[in-house]
Amino acid sequence: MLPTMNTETMDDDLIIYSPLMRSFTFNAWLVAGYTPIFPGNRLDTFIQRERGMKGYIIISPSAAQG
Repeated sequence: MLPTMNTETMDDDLIIYSPLMRSFTFNAWLVAGYTPIFPGNRLDTFIQRERGMKGYIIISPSAAQG
């Protein structure tokens, strides 16, 4: 079973600087990180970028146990 995250206490910086948020510009050479998205949390939204993006998003979902 995958660990869960308490979305009520999620760090606001994670939300503010998430590439999924409309305010994120992608004005960088490389953007990397961990963005936890769970059903019903603040990042679980439809993304629409009317003017598109310059670049690519590579998504690598994974689950691991150690």
